[in-house]
Amino acid sequence: QVVINDMTSNFALFTLAGPIATALISDLVGSQTERLRVGESRVFDIGYVEVRISRTLRVGEPCYHVMTATEMASGVYESVIDTGRQHGLVHVGQHAWHSLCMEKSVRAWGEVIGGDESPMDADLEGLVSTTRANFIGAEAALKTRGVSRERQLVSLLLEESEPQLYMNEPILRERRIVGYVRTAMYGHTVGGAIGMGYIERNGASGAEIESARYQIEIAGERHPARATLRCFYDPENLRERDS
Repeated sequence: QVVINDMTSNFALFTLAGPIATALISDLVGSQTERLRVGESRVFDIGYVEVRISRTLRVGEPCYHVMTATEMASGVYESVIDTGRQHGLVHVGQHAWHSLCMEKSVRAWGEVIGGDESPMDADLEGLVSTTRANFIGAEAALKTRGVSRERQLVSLLLEESEPQLYMNEPILRERRIVGYVRTAMYGHTVGGAIGMGYIERNGASGAEIESARYQIEIAGERHPARATLRCFYDPENLRERDS
């Protein structure tokens, strides 16, 4: 017999990100969380409250998710705000957060990846294990290895600073429509609107895709854009890993 319980409402999640995030987390838990590696998750105490802190790659700077029991969330939040004042902590809105994620080419479920995309389509095959015991997706993942790609996920940055992107704008390569924007937001750090979408690969190499000439059509007007297979802000992830 199997019983499934929905635990969603049992936990609250706070995200702390930015150049001061590591120092703030260390002050909160009183330990050297600089040693918390990207992808690692451990249990700490904030005051008398047990929390789980996970370090991730997300917005171009150190990023930590702090999870605690819902009934303890208010106390944890107050501790974060009180300790954060000396670090210059501020709240962030959803649009600002999405802008930072776009500059890092974060693949959002339901926007860029979903049931119709494979890990290979989204350049995520490196995250899929084909050797883990009892992984029911291993066979399907192996079938995509070494298969020529029909489409490629790219991030595109408009060369002009004024136009805005939203969603579903046509992407043109050498004046031919090869795909559509799936998600977009203005990138304030890089100075232009960023869109992510899948384009026809047509046997092109990664270097050929990045060096091609692109345009994105907005309200009937075509605007030049440049493409990358990585991201436009800190593609080596040096700030997220070393801060």
